[in-house]
Amino acid sequence: MEESNQRNPFGFLLVLVAVIGGGLFFLSRYEIIGLSDLSVKRKDQEATGTAESQDSLINFQFTDSAPNATLIGQIKSEKPTVLAPQILRVGSWALCGYGASKFDNRTARETLVKMIRQFDILALQQVSAKETDLIPRLLDEINRHAGAKFEYVLGTPTGPADRLEVPTIIFNTHRCVVDRSATYMVADPQNIMQYDTLVAYFQTKTSTVPGSSEDNAWTFFLANVRVDMSEAQREVATLQQLMDNVRNVPSVGEDDVVLAGLLQADNSYLTANVFNDQIDLAVMNAKTDVFDKYQTANIAIDKRFTTEYLGRGGPVDFRGINKLTVAQAEMISSQLPVYAEFSIEEGTIFGDTAAK
Repeated sequence: MEESNQRNPFGFLLVLVAVIGGGLFFLSRYEIIGLSDLSVKRKDQEATGTAESQDSLINFQFTDSAPNATLIGQIKSEKPTVLAPQILRVGSWALCGYGASKFDNRTARETLVKMIRQFDILALQQVSAKETDLIPRLLDEINRHAGAKFEYVLGTPTGPADRLEVPTIIFNTHRCVVDRSATYMVADPQNIMQYDTLVAYFQTKTSTVPGSSEDNAWTFFLANVRVDMSEAQREVATLQQLMDNVRNVPSVGEDDVVLAGLLQADNSYLTANVFNDQIDLAVMNAKTDVFDKYQTANIAIDKRFTTEYLGRGGPVDFRGINKLTVAQAEMISSQLPVYAEFSIEEGTIFGDTAAK
């Protein structure tokens, strides 16, 4: 983070403690978003399976998420491959003001649809709130493909009045379900964050994995975070506390939290100044924009609790995959999507699924 590297974020820690200082503050102020439809199946309920979509997926090259990794998430091959059924691919993508003009551009629309289908769950940031039917129309395009059944979770419009955005999560219903009763916007009455965080509660579907059952399904919170660049130093300093507060919701009792989004800071800054030493980052020493200049997007996982993380992830070069010019890529976004891969089975230890 170019600006923030020149300033010390710890001057804002007292503000952080005062505003979101602990789980009780959070619990008394979070807002439940009333979204109907799918709900997570509890382990004492009868399991029902859905046929897996035969979707072709891009073959990502990855290395372990380690400090010396330099090629994380670069494209190994343009030959499509089917993602292993025991692996869940979670991603995040800042769309740089996605609105009607981008949707109406055929190349941009078709490329975005193609790329979204490479993820089981994808958190989107910077989606304009001006057109209320934008995401439903995008989902119609995604689901035109045979066998596809993607759905979405929308947060309430958030941000400054002149640039409201709708935090969005799109997910493949063949691979997971969302508990909408446990989906909410994190309240921030003192505006520490310009854009409020959308949190959704997911459970994987294990019916396509031989020998597995719904009793082994992985459940987790996904926090979709959007840091505003103008307030990045202050906002980034709150991210560890945000993860901890999401984990401390007693009505759910879930300790797995995946924080994904536009963080406006690189892995070096996040590791040194923001997160504790138990946090793994999916993007390490790799750029996340189409110009190959900056790293601003990432996915954070607490390895003490989320053993399902397989230790691999990074940025996805959608420009290279689709042979786009810089100008064509910018019609979609100047930011690259980033991803992390997880076992769909609860309690998997790193290496178990990766070795299969």
